[in-house]
Amino acid sequence: MISFAFLLGLPSLVAQPNPVSTTPFPFTSERFIRNGEFFRAFQSDFEENHSWSSSERLLRSDAAIYADLRHAALQELAELREDRINQNYAATASLRIGLITLKKEDYGRARLNFNDAVATGEENADVALGYIAGEALFWIGASHLMESGRGGYTQAISSFKASISSFPANPRADDALYFLGQLAEARDDFDDALLFYGDLLEQYPHSDYRVAAAIRRTQLLNMLHRFDEAMNELEVAETMWSWYKAEKSETSQRYHHKVDLELVLLRGEISIGRNDLPGAERAWLTLLYELDGGYRRAGMLGLAETYRVAGLTDSAVSLYSRIIEEKRDDSPGMQAEYFLAIALIGSSNTSDQAKEEARGVLQEIAEAEDHTMRDQALLTLGDLAYREGDFVQSVAFCREVIERTPSRRVKARAEALSGGANLQLHRFDASARAFAQAEEIAASISDRDMPEREYLMDLSGRMRGVALMWGERYDEAVAAFNVWLRDYSDTTLIPTVLWLRGETEFAAERYGEAVRTMEGIVEDWLESDRVEPALYTIGWSQLRMNNLPKAESAFARLVKAYPLSEFAAQSQIRRGDCFYLQKNFGTAADIYGTIETMNPTPEEAQYAAYQKAMAVWQAGDTVSARRNFSIFVANNGGSEWGDDALFMSGLLDYRAGDFEGAIKIMRTLLDTYADSRLHARAYYTIGDSYYRMRKFDEAVAAYSIVTERFPESTYMKDAETGIVYARAALEKVNDRSQLEAVQVNEIGGRPSYELELRRAQIFLDANRIEDAEKEYQSFIANNPESGNLPVAWLGLADCALLRRDTAAAIDTLATLVRTFNEGHVVPAAALRLVDLHLLESDTVSAIETLANLRAKFSESAAASTALIKEAELLLSTGRRQDAKGVLREGVAGLDSISGHQTRSGGRILSLIAELEIADGEIDSARSRWQLLAERTDSLAAKALLDLADSYTKTKETEKAIEAYQGLLKRISSDSGLRAQAELGLARAYEASGDINKALELYRAIIERHGDDPYSKEAGRRLQEIEDL
Repeated sequence: MISFAFLLGLPSLVAQPNPVSTTPFPFTSERFIRNGEFFRAFQSDFEENHSWSSSERLLRSDAAIYADLRHAALQELAELREDRINQNYAATASLRIGLITLKKEDYGRARLNFNDAVATGEENADVALGYIAGEALFWIGASHLMESGRGGYTQAISSFKASISSFPANPRADDALYFLGQLAEARDDFDDALLFYGDLLEQYPHSDYRVAAAIRRTQLLNMLHRFDEAMNELEVAETMWSWYKAEKSETSQRYHHKVDLELVLLRGEISIGRNDLPGAERAWLTLLYELDGGYRRAGMLGLAETYRVAGLTDSAVSLYSRIIEEKRDDSPGMQAEYFLAIALIGSSNTSDQAKEEARGVLQEIAEAEDHTMRDQALLTLGDLAYREGDFVQSVAFCREVIERTPSRRVKARAEALSGGANLQLHRFDASARAFAQAEEIAASISDRDMPEREYLMDLSGRMRGVALMWGERYDEAVAAFNVWLRDYSDTTLIPTVLWLRGETEFAAERYGEAVRTMEGIVEDWLESDRVEPALYTIGWSQLRMNNLPKAESAFARLVKAYPLSEFAAQSQIRRGDCFYLQKNFGTAADIYGTIETMNPTPEEAQYAAYQKAMAVWQAGDTVSARRNFSIFVANNGGSEWGDDALFMSGLLDYRAGDFEGAIKIMRTLLDTYADSRLHARAYYTIGDSYYRMRKFDEAVAAYSIVTERFPESTYMKDAETGIVYARAALEKVNDRSQLEAVQVNEIGGRPSYELELRRAQIFLDANRIEDAEKEYQSFIANNPESGNLPVAWLGLADCALLRRDTAAAIDTLATLVRTFNEGHVVPAAALRLVDLHLLESDTVSAIETLANLRAKFSESAAASTALIKEAELLLSTGRRQDAKGVLREGVAGLDSISGHQTRSGGRILSLIAELEIADGEIDSARSRWQLLAERTDSLAAKALLDLADSYTKTKETEKAIEAYQGLLKRISSDSGLRAQAELGLARAYEASGDINKALELYRAIIERHGDDPYSKEAGRRLQEIEDL
C-alpha cells in the first residue's frame, strides 16, 4: 500500500521569548518600546538616580535580545547571575544565556550555562527553580542532538529522561517525552516509542503534543501490523483531535485539514489491514467527497486498491483508469498505471489478449527511465516468470533489478525471488548466496521503511538452509538453521526449522543427531504437524544405525498416535521390515497383513503383500508362501515386485522337486519381464532344473546363457561350474552301455582299480547310490596311492548329497580339501564345500574354506572365484575392511597388461570400486572404472555409468556429461542401461542449468522406454519442472 505517514512538526529547538511584559519600562522614551523600536529604546537615556531591580535587569536583557544586541544581552544576564540576589532570577539568567549561546551553535558553553541552572534548581526546593532546572535539562538533551545528530542519542536520551523524572512538572516535560518517542523510533525501538507516547498522553493530558502522540502511536501500531490496537488508538486520536480543534481553533486552523486527511488515510489503511474492506471503502469515500485537500487522487488510489484486494476487479480497473485519464505523470497516476496492469493480469475474468497487453504495459514501465514504479514493474515480471515456471527468465529479471535499483527494499525482495528461482533450477550455491544477500540487505533496513522486513529475513534465513541442504553442504545448512532458531521469534515455524535441521542431519548420515533433533520436536512441539514426519525420521535413523528394536518402537509410536496419518501405512511396513530383519518372520508376516486395512497407496499395498509372502516362506510355511506368491502375481503382476514374486513361485516349485513347473514359471518371467534384473538367476534355475531332470544338454544351454549374457552376475561362476558338471554327467550317460562290461575285473587291458572307480561313477549316474558308495569306498581302501583318490572322495560326497545327508557331505568334502594339495578336483570340491556351509548358515567356515583354497591353489582358476566369493561373504558379515583387503590382494595379483580384461579381473575391479566409492575413496574408484571401461562387455558399460554418476555427485557436471555421452555411444539398443544413462545425462544437464536439453531428454526417455521405472522417474522429474 501507499505510505500516507504524516508527522506533525517538532517544536522549535530555540524558543522565542514571550511577548513584551506589560510592566512599565524605566526608560524615558517609552514610545520607542510601544512601537517595537527596541534598539532605540536600549540606547535612550535612563531616568536619573534609578535603582535597577533584578526584574528590570531581566527586562533590559529582553530588550537587547529583541534588538538583536546579543552581546549586550549576555552582559546584562551575566551581571544579573553574578549578583545572586535572587536565585530564581540567577537560574533564569543561566537558562537565557544558554539559549543565546545555543543559537550561536556554541554547544559546550551552552551546556555549561544549562548545567548552572540545573545545579541551582537541584540545590533548592523552590518549585519555580525546579521548572527552570527541568527546562534546562531538556535543552541540554536538545544541544546534544543539534551538535552530534545520531551520535548524541545516548546523552540526549539521558537528559530528556532526567528532565521528566526529576522535574515532571517543568514546562518542557511533555516535549522531552515526545522527543524520547521520536528517538526510540529512529532506533527502531518501537515498543519503547509506544510507551513514551502513551506516558505523554497519560501524564500530560493538556499537552499540545497529545494529538501528535496519539497519531504516532496509531501509525506505529499500523506499521507493526497490530491492526486492532491501531484502530482503538485511532479512535482515541480522533476524539482528541475533535477536542483540540474546539479548544484552539484559531492557532491550529492552518493545519486542520492535514490532520483530518491523515486520520482518514490511517482509517483506510488500518481497515485494509484488518480485512475490513467496507470500512476501508468508507474511509476512501470520505476522503474523496467530504474533505478538502490534496489527497483526493491518493484516496481514489486507496479505494481502487481496496476493490482489487476484495476481488472487485472491474471496480478497481475503472478507478485506476479514471486516475490515469486525469493525469498519468504524477505519483498517483504512475502507481495507478502499474496497479491496473497487476489487476488485469491477476483477474480470472480478463482475456488472454488483455493479460498480454497488461504484461506489455509492465514491460514499458520497467523500461521507462522516469517512471516511479519501473523497478517494481521489473520485479513483478520476475515474479510472473517464476509463477509460470520460467525460472531462468525470472533470475534474469531479478539480476537486472538488483543491478539498477537504488532501493534496498526492492533489492532485498529481488534477491529473495532470485534465490527461489535458482533453487528450482537446482543451482543450490547461487540460491544460497541470493538468500544470504536478501537477509543481509533487509537487516540494514528499518521496519518503518520495510514493513515486510521481518518476514523476508525469516523466509530468506530458512530457505538459505534449504538450498545448502539440497546442495549437500550439510554442515553449513545445519549452521543456517541454528542461526534462524537463535535469531527469529516466530514460534509457529520453530518445529518446521527443527525438522529441516533433522532432515539435513539424516541426509548427512549423522543419524544420532537426527534422532535427538526429531525427539526434541516430539517432546516440545506435540501439537505441531511436524511430529508425524519427525517420528518417521526417528524410525529411519534408528533403522540406518541397525538399532532395530528402537526403530520398530519409533514406527509403532507413530502408528499408534496417528493411525490415519499419511505416514501410518509406511510406518507399519517399516515395523514389519524391522521384525523381518530380526528374523522374527511370524510377527513380520502378521504386521504386513494389516497394511491393507490402513488405506495404503497401491505401491505400499503391493510391497506389503510381497513381503508378507516372503516372511511366510522364511517362517517355514512353504505351502502358504507359494499360494501367497501366486496370488500376488495374479493381482499385482505389473508392480515393481511382480518379477520377484513370480521368481519365488518358481523357486519354491524347484525346491519342492517340481522341476517342470519351475522351468515353466521361469520362462514366463523371462517373457513377461524383459528388463527384470532376475534374468541371470532365472536362467541358472532353469539350468539346475534340467540338471536335476538329467537333461544335461538343455542344462548346458541354460547355464551358457548366464555366462555369455550376464558375466557381471553373481551366478556366473556357479553357471560355469554347472556347465562342467552337466558335461561330465553327459559323458557318464554316454558310457552307460558299458555298465555290464565293467562288472568283470578287467576288460581291454584296464586295471581293476580303474574299473572300480568307473563302476562307482556309472552306478551314481544310474542313481544306484548304495552300489556307488561301495565302489568308491572299495577304491579308496584298495588304492591309497592313486592320483584319483580326490575323485573318489568327491563321489562319496555326491552320494551323501543324493541321500540328503548334508552333514556327511560336508565332512567328506572337508576331508578331501584338507587331505589333498593338488589336482583339479580339489578346488572344485572346496567351492562345493563352501556352498554347503552357506546352506547350513555357517558363514565363518565358508570364509575359512575360501581363504585356504586361495592359499593352497593360488595359481588355479578357482582362486579368483574363491577370492570374489570370500569378499562377498566378508561384506555380508559386516567385515568391510577385511573384504577390501582381500579384493586388493586380488587386484595386486592381476596381470598389469591384460588382467582387467579377464572375467574374474573385471569382477574384482568392479567390487573394489563399489567399496571405495562408498567409503569416499573417489579417485581410486574412478581409476578402477577407467580400467574397466577398456573392456567391451557389460562390465565396461556399468563402469562408465558409475564413473559418470560419481562426477554428478561431486558436481563436476561437464565431466559427467562427457562420460554419459561416451556410454551412450556404446549402447545401441533401447535397454534399461541406456535409459539409466539417459536419465543421468538429463540430470547432469539440469544441474548445469541447461533446462531445455534436460526437458528434451526426459521426454525422449518417456517416449522410448514406455512404462519402465526409468521412464516413470523421467516423467516425475519432468512433471516437477513443469509444475514449478
